[in-house]
Amino acid sequence: MQTPDNNDDSLNKLLQSWHPKVEMPSDFQRSVWRRIEAREQASHAVWWREVADWMTLSLSHPVRATAVIVATSLLAGWMGIAQARDAAAALELRIESRYAESINPYAQAHARQVQP
Repeated sequence: MQTPDNNDDSLNKLLQSWHPKVEMPSDFQRSVWRRIEAREQASHAVWWREVADWMTLSLSHPVRATAVIVATSLLAGWMGIAQARDAAAALELRIESRYAESINPYAQAHARQVQP
């Protein structure tokens, strides 16, 4: 009778000597990438479908629909304020630059030389 260690050694030798001969089809890599793309597209489609189903279910209840509308309005208002603040800062910088140029005699002389 063989001991477990002896059995493992013979199995290891057998597995090391085994070299399977497998031929792959010529379009194997292309086929793999095609399947990967199909799965990715399917997973994106499923995700959007789940979001749409959740929105439909959520908006079918008046309290949830009101909460979504209020949250969306608050988010849009906050984003609008942030964008307006950035635009106001840019406008203020331009006004400051124009004022500095208007009182600087060197800038006025340069502006006259540049104009045709």
